[in-house]
Amino acid sequence: MQEDSIPLHNENPTFPTNNRQATPRKAKMRAKSFGHFQLIAPDLCASKEPVSSILLNEVIRGIGQNWKEIGRSLDLSDITLEQVYMDHIQYGISEVIFQALQTWEQEQSQNATVGVLATALWKSNAKDALLILEDFQNRKQNTLSPST
Repeated sequence: MQEDSIPLHNENPTFPTNNRQATPRKAKMRAKSFGHFQLIAPDLCASKEPVSSILLNEVIRGIGQNWKEIGRSLDLSDITLEQVYMDHIQYGISEVIFQALQTWEQEQSQNATVGVLATALWKSNAKDALLILEDFQNRKQNTLSPST
């Protein structure tokens, strides 16, 4: 390894990782753009809290054209994704995405957790949805915690 290169890695084995080498400048740029996610995503990805319809309805606002990739990361088959699309596209793409997430929640009832969803969003590079998920969880936590 060159002296001016540093390894980028994540020591949390349950969290998606990128083991590529980078120069310090590139590492700094990558940390700048992904640094926040490096701090929040491991906590979200480890969450065992079940998802709710309210949470899913919030998260869909941050999901775009990569909705099928996210669905696949959630172990939904292409056939299921196409069927959801055909059944709900007349109501708009947001409804299709919501119904795909609802299908995942119903099919994976025991494993439909915030952590699994956060991991799928991370793997699919759905940063906006991940931020919405983090914000939702923070607002929920603040509502449950008594103010001091």
